[in-house]
Amino acid sequence: MNPQGFLFFVWLYAFVESNDDNIPHPYNWLSLALSSMAKYDETAIQSKDHLRLLCQRLSGLNPKQMELCESYPMLVPAIAMNARESIYECQLQFKNERWNCSERFKLYPNASTHGLTFQDLLGNTFRASNRESAFLTAITSAGIVHGITRLCSYGNISECSCNAQPAAQRYTDTNTIQELTYETVHKIPPKSPFTWGGCSDDTTFATQFSRQFLDAFEREKFRETADAKHLVTIHNNFVGREAITQNMRRHCRCHGVSGSCELQTCWLQMPKFSEVGEMLKQRYNHFAVQVSKRAKKRLRRKEKSERRIPLRGNEMAYLYRSPNYCDRDDSTGKGIIGTENRECNNTSYGPGSCDLLCCGRGYNTRNEVKEVRCHCKFVWCCYVKCKECREHVQTWLNTAMTLEDMEVLRLDDSRSNRNDSTSSTETESSETDDTLFYHMQKKYLEEPEVDPFINFFGTSPCKLACERHLELMVLNKKGISSIGDELLLGPFVATVIDLDLAYNEIDDWNVVASLLNSMPLLKRLNLSHNPLQKQINADLPHCSHIKSLLLNGTNLPLQSLAFICKKLPNLQELDLNENDSYAKYDPFPDVISGTVTQLQLNACYFQDWNVVLHIIKAFPGVERLYLSENKISKVEPVCPVTGISTTDITSKIKFLSLHNCSINNWDSIENLDLMTRLEEIKILNNPLFEQLPDEEKYHLIVGRLPKLKILNGSPITDTQREDSERFFIRFYQGHEGKPAIWSKLVSIHGNLEQLVKVDFTPRKWALVILRCDEKGICIRLKVRLTKTVMDLMKFASKLTEISVPLMRIFYHDTHVGSYRPTELRFPGQALQYLRIEDGDEFFIQSKILPPEKSMIRSQ
Repeated sequence: MNPQGFLFFVWLYAFVESNDDNIPHPYNWLSLALSSMAKYDETAIQSKDHLRLLCQRLSGLNPKQMELCESYPMLVPAIAMNARESIYECQLQFKNERWNCSERFKLYPNASTHGLTFQDLLGNTFRASNRESAFLTAITSAGIVHGITRLCSYGNISECSCNAQPAAQRYTDTNTIQELTYETVHKIPPKSPFTWGGCSDDTTFATQFSRQFLDAFEREKFRETADAKHLVTIHNNFVGREAITQNMRRHCRCHGVSGSCELQTCWLQMPKFSEVGEMLKQRYNHFAVQVSKRAKKRLRRKEKSERRIPLRGNEMAYLYRSPNYCDRDDSTGKGIIGTENRECNNTSYGPGSCDLLCCGRGYNTRNEVKEVRCHCKFVWCCYVKCKECREHVQTWLNTAMTLEDMEVLRLDDSRSNRNDSTSSTETESSETDDTLFYHMQKKYLEEPEVDPFINFFGTSPCKLACERHLELMVLNKKGISSIGDELLLGPFVATVIDLDLAYNEIDDWNVVASLLNSMPLLKRLNLSHNPLQKQINADLPHCSHIKSLLLNGTNLPLQSLAFICKKLPNLQELDLNENDSYAKYDPFPDVISGTVTQLQLNACYFQDWNVVLHIIKAFPGVERLYLSENKISKVEPVCPVTGISTTDITSKIKFLSLHNCSINNWDSIENLDLMTRLEEIKILNNPLFEQLPDEEKYHLIVGRLPKLKILNGSPITDTQREDSERFFIRFYQGHEGKPAIWSKLVSIHGNLEQLVKVDFTPRKWALVILRCDEKGICIRLKVRLTKTVMDLMKFASKLTEISVPLMRIFYHDTHVGSYRPTELRFPGQALQYLRIEDGDEFFIQSKILPPEKSMIRSQ
């Protein structure tokens, strides 16, 4: 079974038949795995009658399960998810067996509501009472316990929680029909003292619910019919529950000094569901017992010599021997698929081998060329970069294919990107490599780390539900120009929230329309740098769920953009970067979108502020505006052509980015104050600021914009604003043409004195004296102050022949008047931080001199 496991089975092997004969309509709760839980949420729960109607519309539930549905409505989505998990695990465990947990199923009318049908998913196997039925019953029972216990531990349901006192927890499950009680208390002798802590998994509620959900109806039917099939089902349900409750694991965390583990805090945790599947598969292989059809109160072994041995809780029970599953069997209604067209392994003799799967029919050999990841390298930081290599792979395929089988195989090949030819030549994919479906399969379905539940749709109250769906899809630079098989693609992308298709070859708007129709949950769409047609030739659907749209580098006309925005009534973020066609005067639509609050127009080669105003006018709700990487040189208060004002057009803008523009005058900065709600601005790397120190630039901008709260990402505190305004007053004190806001600031802070001009440029050279009395050296030296203390010590070592490790160096500032020199203890310190002036002195001394002979004492 390939990674598409479950949906592969549902679509490929679905065999829908009408039910014209008078066969009793069965119940099968596994059909919930195919039910959509999208409308089954807390907002839909209004009354008991409404609950009853909702539950009746669910597929295949028996009357007892209907009652539980009405009592615990929020557990039903979890049960549906658990059914899917159980079936997937079943397919995983039996992927190399003749029966691979798949069958054709029928459509039956829903017994609770006329006119509705349900798909009898794996129902034939479920009711067959053979070994495969025993495993399927056990794994699905275990799935309910595992899934609901997980919800309890996460606190997602109010009926239960995790267990804060695991020492008192008993893992008990009693099969009253068997008249045996199986109790196990896990007493693990600790290697070191430990205390129970944390919150352990508590299976009590899940076990009780599983009994009621799965066993109650079977007990009632057994009392009515005395059919041993019902006892077998009850027993195998018990085996599945015991696989979890009897295998709780103790996990501990050590405490103590330096991890000495003097004390441990421990809690109990369920085994992973994959481990549960492996345990049940072992019981299927080694502990499956055939029982007698005659049963009054409990099951008995069929072998007469073993009838006195009670059936144990780790033994699966079955009534009938299994068919060989080699040939397809539709005549008897068993829904057996057979093993034709299955791939096998000619190099082994166990499960999955051609001897086992081909049933003596022989097989065909097929050579394929697959692309695999190779030569992987870790790139700092932090991803793995791989190359794509072609690998020749030889596969073996069963023979005895009918025409109908060939059609089934062709569908299989379209999903797994293989050609239906069985010749020895190199095969080609039925999906071309320019389709979205092809690249989605290649990236998200063929990688081993991808969650297999990515195929499943529906919701679950489990906290980890988000991990079971494909929500983010990124396919950049893949050459995608079409969707591919839209029918097959739909279920895989139904849960996508963020779709990034930048740098592809999409030009047809019908492709975009199909994407929007296939993704009902999509919130963010990136079509940047695609050669989209300028005129929209498709009927785009109405998509109220899309919040963000990226059309960078597409140069769509504004009229086409207005048409798109009408189809997206709740659009909030629009990226139109690198669209140089917008820099020219065009007939602008009056309103393109009134809901967009964030508009990005970076690198559009705008030069005229008036063009920017006309575009902003078409987006009256914009609050965040990005204009970086443009050639705007000035911000004008009024457009001289149309007379529209900056104040009127930008009345809602709170954020503005003017990074790397061409602003070259302070009047433009003052005109930004015309934006009445502007609170944050980013304005780095403009010609106006090239010659200004950072601190001076900061004060001059803040002083001009009294409403500004954040500048270049840094909040402006009240103290910083006051300092900037005082600096602003003093800076322009001696200027004739003062800014308009200067008088207002003077009225607040007073007429302050003019700033004293001080040159703070650090010196590069100094003429100093270097002394070493031990060697009788005293020289005048010109020192580069950009060097470090270590550089000076290395130079002095050449003069004094004292090695650097044995050298002490002292600095004496002669202008301060202090007699005691200061020892320089940090070799990496730059000399310019010492504020060295001409005439200062450096003293060199060896470390091996006794203290009494030392001529210099450090400060």
